[in-house]
Amino acid sequence: MKIVTTGSEYIYTLAKHTLTNIHDGYLMGISLISDDRLELELKCLSGERAKLVFPDLLTLVANDFRQGNIIDDINFYSSEEAPWDLVLQAYEIQEAEKQKYLPIYQRNLETYNWTLLELTSSYGCDLLALSKSPIKDIVILSIE
Repeated sequence: MKIVTTGSEYIYTLAKHTLTNIHDGYLMGISLISDDRLELELKCLSGERAKLVFPDLLTLVANDFRQGNIIDDINFYSSEEAPWDLVLQAYEIQEAEKQKYLPIYQRNLETYNWTLLELTSSYGCDLLALSKSPIKDIVILSIE
């Protein structure tokens, strides 16, 4: 499942909160609350701030975090629809090793209804995170 846009406005409805206008918004912070819980602090162009809570973290790769990370898109993929290329990137598997490791990761992950989070930016941090929880367990909370 890829949560997509309606018109020019990005709308993500995940469990408890709807976050609008995330395109060209900002990734303000990345926090590992424990070994298996990721929190992303987001700021929309409207000024709305939110915290994306990503539970049951299996792996995280965040590259090029800077002051002023401008979000291009945030995609969530269920285990049935996730591109395996991105899953292997999340585990930092090199191109030459992909054929070797793909069956191993497919076998290891088949027991979970997992979710892949892909955050792309037009400036700054790109991020991939894999959770062993389904999309419905991801929460976006408003920050007052």
